[in-house]
Amino acid sequence: MIRDRLPTVLGYVGGFALLFLVWHLAATSLARSALFPPPGPVFERAVALVQDGLLQEAVLASLRRIAQGS
Repeated sequence: MIRDRLPTVLGYVGGFALLFLVWHLAATSLARSALFPPPGPVFERAVALVQDGLLQEAVLASLRRIAQGS
């Protein structure tokens, strides 16, 4: 059963890895700007926001607005 799912799981993991590789290469080689940062600093900032609790607050506020339809 696990062997049947292995190609699918590897495909998803490989797809995400390719996505992040393209993102990194594009952000560091093609478009160096504050509007298109590489994934490393984005993830570092996301971790900091989670640790501060700000990301959770923002996500909950957005989900409330979506639920209310506004």
